[in-house]
Amino acid sequence: MGYTADELANRFRRDTDDIEGGSGGADYLWSDDDVYSYMYEAQRVFVRRTHLFRKTHPFLPAITEIAYTAPVGTPVNADGFVSPHDSIIRPLRARMVIGTTTHPLKILTAENLDEGRLEVQDYGRFFRRDWQDRAGQPLYLITDMQEDMWRIAPIPEQDGTLELTVEHLPRRDVTRGHPLEVTEREDQFTILLFMKHLGYLKQDADTYDKELSDKMEAAFEKKADDRRRELRRSRFRHQGMRYGGIDF
Repeated sequence: MGYTADELANRFRRDTDDIEGGSGGADYLWSDDDVYSYMYEAQRVFVRRTHLFRKTHPFLPAITEIAYTAPVGTPVNADGFVSPHDSIIRPLRARMVIGTTTHPLKILTAENLDEGRLEVQDYGRFFRRDWQDRAGQPLYLITDMQEDMWRIAPIPEQDGTLELTVEHLPRRDVTRGHPLEVTEREDQFTILLFMKHLGYLKQDADTYDKELSDKMEAAFEKKADDRRRELRRSRFRHQGMRYGGIDF
């Protein structure tokens, strides 16, 4: 079982010999706010580097399901957009459900469509230079047209639901006395390395140590990359389907 946030903070202090502070943390080399901010950042960096968290609809619908409202009247260029949850790193799989019909969506960039870089069976069916203005059966999810928004193309003319498999960041703040979202203790030890990397960069004569900070960062990167490879082997031990060019 993994540490709570308080337990990991105490481990940070023990490992760095920061043990002389008062109960409020005022006399510590690193304040409580320092340590918990390092923990928050380190957990996010670890999750992003390892691709640890992924969810598939219908699990966690708050981030794997997006309601789509069709435009009123003739669709225009500004229609067809949806807003993903801000914890999502990237979508891995997508489908659009309209009524009783499910439409698998390929995940592409706008550049793919602008330059016609589509699979052979798709080219004649959809690619046109005016693709941004077209409405009809949805085929693609485009992730890079607008900051914090995705575009469905062609523009669906009926209300529906976007169902997703996503890779995502931790969704909660680090809270004292509560477990981290990364629960495996070995993973938390890796997070602790990045906390030390950040801690030794604090601009104070008693804490700043660039050489030690770099050493902690290198150790973190090695362990995080090993974990990423372990997760990939576990997930792809039996080759699954390919969806829009992505294995899952």
